[in-house]
Amino acid sequence: MKCDRCNNKISYLNTLKSFWVGYKRIKCKQCGATYEHTIVNRLIGGFIIGIPLLFILIFYAEATISFKVIIYFSVVLLLSLLYPLIFQFKQVK
Repeated sequence: MKCDRCNNKISYLNTLKSFWVGYKRIKCKQCGATYEHTIVNRLIGGFIIGIPLLFILIFYAEATISFKVIIYFSVVLLLSLLYPLIFQFKQVK
């Protein structure tokens, strides 16, 4: 992601962190422009969390709970790593 105002690159880790701390706003370190998540980001983020849970409950019904938890968190972690690559942000005015 690049800042619309100054074209500075906003780091992948800052974008990922904003997802994991509750869709926190992202601030450009160079010019101070602030960006927030769109509603589409929040819906996709919900799918990143919810779809693996349904998948595990359906396809791993016979597995132990500890196995389900490990698989769930592994899948969610891997999917969330794609988060900064697919989401768009809007600048707060």
